Amino acid sequence: MVVKAVTAIKKPHQKFNLGACLVKVVYVITIGYFSIRVFFINSQHITSSHNTTPLAGSLESFMNLSEAFTLSSASSSYSSFVSSPHHAAVHERIASSSAASLSPEDHFHHLPKWMQEYFTWHKQQTSQLTPETWNKHKFLILGCRTKHRCGGLSDRMKPLPLFILVANRTQRIFFIHWDKPAALEEFLQPPVQGANWSMPEWMVQKIDKKEIGQTLKRGEKAMTHLGDDNTTAVYTQLQDFHGGSFIYDGLIAATYEQEENADESATAVFKKTHSDRYHLIYHDLFRYLFEPSPPVAALVDEQMKKHNLIPGEYSIAHYRAFYAKEDKKEIFSEESLQKDAINVANCGSELRPGGPVYFASDSKVAVEAAVAYGKENNRTIVAFDGPEPIHIEKEWQGRKVSEFYSIFVDLYLMGNGRCVAFGRGGFGRYALMMGYNSTCELRYLYKGRKKSCHWTNREPNGE
Repeated sequence: MVVKAVTAIKKPHQKFNLGACLVKVVYVITIGYFSIRVFFINSQHITSSHNTTPLAGSLESFMNLSEAFTLSSASSSYSSFVSSPHHAAVHERIASSSAASLSPEDHFHHLPKWMQEYFTWHKQQTSQLTPETWNKHKFLILGCRTKHRCGGLSDRMKPLPLFILVANRTQRIFFIHWDKPAALEEFLQPPVQGANWSMPEWMVQKIDKKEIGQTLKRGEKAMTHLGDDNTTAVYTQLQDFHGGSFIYDGLIAATYEQEENADESATAVFKKTHSDRYHLIYHDLFRYLFEPSPPVAALVDEQMKKHNLIPGEYSIAHYRAFYAKEDKKEIFSEESLQKDAINVANCGSELRPGGPVYFASDSKVAVEAAVAYGKENNRTIVAFDGPEPIHIEKEWQGRKVSEFYSIFVDLYLMGNGRCVAFGRGGFGRYALMMGYNSTCELRYLYKGRKKSCHWTNREPNGE
């Protein structure tokens, strides 16, 4: 799908169509190429739900809010805001308040008000959900089934804020359902105090037995069903480098501009709504939705203690060596992998001089080279000393569940850091969003150009 910028003109008395709204926002705000795969679960005995989420603004206003939100205003507002000192200060404030000791309930209170209200509503709805009452509800399901291409871990997880916003505004219960490479609950689980996104087993069985009919839709065709009362449940995926963040931030800004003060500029609205912004909420949203499964948690705790890592007090150096070449690893020489690994580790030190630097890679050779480089030069470079991570989309077949633990261990060790140096792929950038300062980044590889980095030590005064 080629994305084009268009200017929408609102027609008087236009019938509500959420799908058209989201498609227009995608066209107006998103830069680049992305694909959405959706398949629908339609009930033959549909009963409309009379439950509503306690949100300001109607579905119709949500549908219409993007009509006047043009590409130029979105781009200028976004650029002026993210480059402002105010933006950086907000990131630091949130990061410093989000210590590792916070409970899911604490993270809940750091989320935007509308999201808190949605999760309160979500808890009420899931408590009423039974095999007899499921058709009185509507669902939005972030899914990955064995027959569908889902992308890597970051592709699957980055769009969470956007999907929750859509579930919120369409009054749908949000679930996550994987069976590729295994159930997500094998690796991540809903915290007791968090939101229960895990689909009930009886509902999974109904889907698998096709007691609830399924059809596959792709691209913008999927959007037309999100506001349709006749579509009980929607499975959805989004593969986008930015995780749908441009769409999410545009919708949030446009909502406030319409509902609170339509006379203010978009830039002013962005500054007032900073706490709702995609990159600012992800740290707390992830920790409200997920905790590691017991096997993954044990490995994470072991590695954090072994390497004396303190959450928020180390940088990340991520090296995706085999991007799009997972089946051709033999073409990479050890020498080139080692050279790149050392450079990437140095880039991590530039973000937090002196280290420690946590080094992560899909190449065992690169990991060993970075750690050896640190030891030889008395520099604190550490890494997960487990097996080489497996790509969950491209290398999943015939594997044991335990073989994928290393991916999630890396995810948590990276997500507990502050500042990320990254190149190819989305995993490093995803760790940046999960971490303690989502503005502290260094992209050492961009459009084929590599940045040459040098190890940086702290100044004598410790600054």
